[in-house]
Amino acid sequence: MIQLRRIPKPMRILMVDDNIEHLSLCSEYLPKDEFILDKALNAAEAMKKISENGYDLIILDYSLPDVDGLELLKKIKSMGIKIPIIFTTAFDDPRISFEAMKNGVEDYVVKTFEYYKMLKDRIIDIFQSD
Repeated sequence: MIQLRRIPKPMRILMVDDNIEHLSLCSEYLPKDEFILDKALNAAEAMKKISENGYDLIILDYSLPDVDGLELLKKIKSMGIKIPIIFTTAFDDPRISFEAMKNGVEDYVVKTFEYYKMLKDRIIDIFQSD
């Protein structure tokens, strides 16, 4: 029998992205009664928030000002943190996708023109596909 992950209500998400416009758009499309969205603008801030808070999911961007998202992903995984991660990037680069998937992300999203509109469905899919 397949056991699905329980979908927490509200779901607490950490979004790591240095693009404030992307953070705002995603926040706008994730209903506040279903999602609590914390934001981190860089890897150092993300690690601090991860160590201080319990998250149900992390949305992690590739391009960060202090390290790239793959390095942060490896650091998170090496610490034994088992939070599902959606990896986002503006680059449709198969090498980045391969490395992200190899390092344990649940989903990989290329930031297309309106990617933020389908983010809620991608989040729910992670919890329903386990």
